[in-house]
Amino acid sequence: MLNAWGEIDWASLKNRIGIVLALWVSYFLVIHLLITTLNRIVVPIVGIPLGAGLAVQGSLVLFMVLSYLLATTQADPRAGAAGFTAGLVRRR
Repeated sequence: MLNAWGEIDWASLKNRIGIVLALWVSYFLVIHLLITTLNRIVVPIVGIPLGAGLAVQGSLVLFMVLSYLLATTQADPRAGAAGFTAGLVRRR
């Protein structure tokens, strides 16, 4: 995020990257705690266990969504305390 002088606010950037990594790692840990239970369910179309699919593809999708939200809040200096939800709000 840029400050009033057009410089990068490194503290804010480090905090937001830390939040992204914490959310990503917590998702990964929760899925891996439940992976044996989720593997009993097989996804019908592709034929892979649900736990494996969520661990691999879900982690990637979540990381991409969080990266997008980080980039949109970094690009919009008016986002302020709105944080990551600012990327989800439709702008008019």
